[in-house]
Amino acid sequence: MKIQIVPAPDMVFSELAPILPTIYTAVDLGAQHVQEYRDWQQLPIDAVLAPGLLRSRAKRYLVAVGNDVADLDREDIPNNGLLLNFNRYGISILKSENGQLPPPGRSDRKQAFYDQRHLTDPQQPVLPFPNAELVLPDRLNVVITWSVTANYVLTGLTLSVPRYGALSQASVEVFWSRPMPPLELQQTPPPADPPSPSDLPMTLVTSVQQTG
Repeated sequence: MKIQIVPAPDMVFSELAPILPTIYTAVDLGAQHVQEYRDWQQLPIDAVLAPGLLRSRAKRYLVAVGNDVADLDREDIPNNGLLLNFNRYGISILKSENGQLPPPGRSDRKQAFYDQRHLTDPQQPVLPFPNAELVLPDRLNVVITWSVTANYVLTGLTLSVPRYGALSQASVEVFWSRPMPPLELQQTPPPADPPSPSDLPMTLVTSVQQTG
């Protein structure tokens, strides 16, 4: 069944509820890793290096609990990008751009992920793309952005449904964005021991699927 409307925030949060605590924990562990690295090096936090450290630690956690992660930019080792598949959802996890959804930039893959104009405009075709599974009409792509203090204390996550995006911040359009309340996330806390991969039905976007 094709998605012809944009699901309301309550529906999206409800359908993603089983994995939101896991995502929150992964990002929080990543932020803590940046602080630990700062203390170990006894140097100020490097604003360029820190996001990569956070993504690397978050990815290790997600893989450990059975959540298969792939790099949205197809640069698996250098950038440790985070992309999850959960049921009908594609979930990209990115650093907030001054509290806003960052632009996809020059990456064709990110632009394809953001471009969901077909959800409300039946005349808007789904753009052809080598990774066509990212832009199928029955799929909904969402972006979870994280925000931190200057000392890399996690201040919150925001869930957005992108409509379009190109090179600049001004090009970014969203159907809606909503903060992810910590209290809501903790209603279903992650288990003390990592669950098996079958317990969390996320699938890996493999390197083969990323080619093109």
